[in-house]
Formats: sequence, C-alpha cells, structure tokens
Amino acid sequence: MSAVQNKKRQYQPLWEALKEVGSVELILQPAELTERQLLRQTATLRKAVSKEKYMDETFKLDFPDAEVTSDRVARVITFKLELNSADPFGVDF
Repeated sequence: MSAVQNKKRQYQPLWEALKEVGSVELILQPAELTERQLLRQTATLRKAVSKEKYMDETFKLDFPDAEVTSDRVARVITFKLELNSADPFGVDF
C-alpha cells in the first residue's frame, strides 16, 4: 500500500463519524462569518461529504441507495445518513 493511500483525506473523519452514528452536527466557525461565507462553507462541506461517500467503495456496494441529507440553521449544519436499504436481513415481506 502506498503512502498516498494511507493518508487520510481532510473530510474522511467526518464521513467515518457519519457512517458510524448516522447524524452529525457541526458548528461553523468563526462566529463572525457573513451569510455569504456561511453559504460557501456549507456548500464546501456538502460537496466534501458527497465526495467521501462516492469514494467509499465498500459502502457503495453495501448501501447503493444511501443518501446524505443536510440542513443548516444559523451556524449549525446537520448531516444525516439515510441508508434506504431493504430489510437488513434480506427478507421481503
């Protein structure tokens, strides 16, 4: 395995936490951000989480219909992971 593959990407810990817990809230910093800066920072985070989901090959195979949703209220952005999978035991009713 090369050194490049071992290096954690900047937003990978956020993606790993989201997979483990299912919901993550972040407080955007610093407190003096303008609305435009908040929008830019929110867009960056949304794009980064989507990219991490896309790059996680094992997760894509296990949960092909999973969706990440996000909502921002003031300076708090909430990410939720919805697996949208059928019965986890593979039983159709």
